[in-house]
Amino acid sequence: MGYRNHIVNDAQSELPLVESTLPANVRGTSVVIPQLEFVKDKLFLDPDAVIADSEYDSATIIEYIVKSLGARPRISKNPRRGAPSTADLNSSGVPICIAGFEMLSRGIWWDKKQNRKRHEFVCPIKGSKKFAKDHPY
Repeated sequence: MGYRNHIVNDAQSELPLVESTLPANVRGTSVVIPQLEFVKDKLFLDPDAVIADSEYDSATIIEYIVKSLGARPRISKNPRRGAPSTADLNSSGVPICIAGFEMLSRGIWWDKKQNRKRHEFVCPIKGSKKFAKDHPY
């Protein structure tokens, strides 16, 4: 297991304001609000804007930036969050892969996080060596 540095920098001077070294499995989203509170309460700085990458695209963080800091959030959108499904389905409801083939079922499993059953599908080119040999891409 490794470590990861979580840093809040001043964008103009590029100087670090807050730094935390934590285990690599600790996500930045759980550290950023306490770090921003430290900047506001202990360093007495009022940022005009907070710039961050798409990892920090969450309603809780954006709401904190706007309401508590009074700053503008400049956070990249996370493409996985709220993306519309682009999966095409055939007449019987089986997904069509990007190569245009019906996807193969890999079974139904219980998703503990979402507390529901999930049906897993895989592209036949990836799921079958024979199919991949007959349909090279």
